[in-house]
Amino acid sequence: MKKVDFLIAGQGIAGTVFSYLAMKAGYSVHVADVALPGMSSKVAGGLINPITGRFMKKSWMAETLFPCLNEVYKDMDALLGIESFQAMPILRLLENEEEQKRWEEKRLLSDHQPFMSASSAFEHPGLLPHHAAAYILQGGWLDTGLLLKHWRDYLIKQNTFSELQVLPSDIAKGRWNEIEFRHLIFCEGYHGHYNPFFPGIPLNPAKGELLLVEIPQAEWHFVINKHLLIIPLGNQLYKVGATVEHTDDLQLLDTSLEELETKLKSIVAYPYHIRDRLVGIRPTVRDRRPVLGASTAMEGVWMLNGLGTKGVALAPYMAKHLLQHIVSKAPLMQEVNWKRFVR
Repeated sequence: MKKVDFLIAGQGIAGTVFSYLAMKAGYSVHVADVALPGMSSKVAGGLINPITGRFMKKSWMAETLFPCLNEVYKDMDALLGIESFQAMPILRLLENEEEQKRWEEKRLLSDHQPFMSASSAFEHPGLLPHHAAAYILQGGWLDTGLLLKHWRDYLIKQNTFSELQVLPSDIAKGRWNEIEFRHLIFCEGYHGHYNPFFPGIPLNPAKGELLLVEIPQAEWHFVINKHLLIIPLGNQLYKVGATVEHTDDLQLLDTSLEELETKLKSIVAYPYHIRDRLVGIRPTVRDRRPVLGASTAMEGVWMLNGLGTKGVALAPYMAKHLLQHIVSKAPLMQEVNWKRFVR
């Protein structure tokens, strides 16, 4: 019987970061994961963006989340000897004078200033002309596939990984599959919707399709943002997306391909070649806040989920927040407590 402080069910971005932080804090962990269909962490664009939407709102808790994610991902890269975290500006394309005016008004707000550059005339080879452009600062992207693969390899070498799914029906109090645990953390992505330990959470699937495209003439060292994201992966490859559809159907759709190509052609002047099509399902919650906390059905069972479209930005802080709540009894923020949905 193996004894651990934390058994972690799922090795998406939430389970990966939580397991790293727990090990760094000196706790023993074991991670169990299988390649369930549609897990978004494996294919996600991994964008880190503090200014979002047509109204250019500052992302929730950006001033807190961004220092934390910078520290955690850089530390993980150093440990694993990889470069999964890419800090880079995000070029926001402004379509008309009204958009430029809105940008400049938002940029004057004290909480927006650290994340927004002044707008300027449009001068970007390979992109179709726009009224103006500006840079979102402190942004970037995470190669989630690279980080998750190397973290799994690290766990295997430490003999702390099982290629198995933790089913709620297989759990006895403090025990699963010859492992005795103090705490079990469910990080199941959208599959958590069916977890009986956390009934009533409106954890909804949000399907996203992306393209992997080659643009031989392009040499962009920034993310491009205009109703679509174009993320430079290196070697003239770019990840383009994503669509949003509230379903867990993983079928690639012709309509999604048409939507992505139409948007791409409205931005990029250079010829491109589609190398692959990707699909994943994000775990989203109606109020767009994560879901954390203890199960009321069994002691020692917890959830870290609902990170949604901002999973890469949210995971480090939320994992640290839950860890501190468990081991130090630090208060859990009510706006992320899953029990907010229990009537």
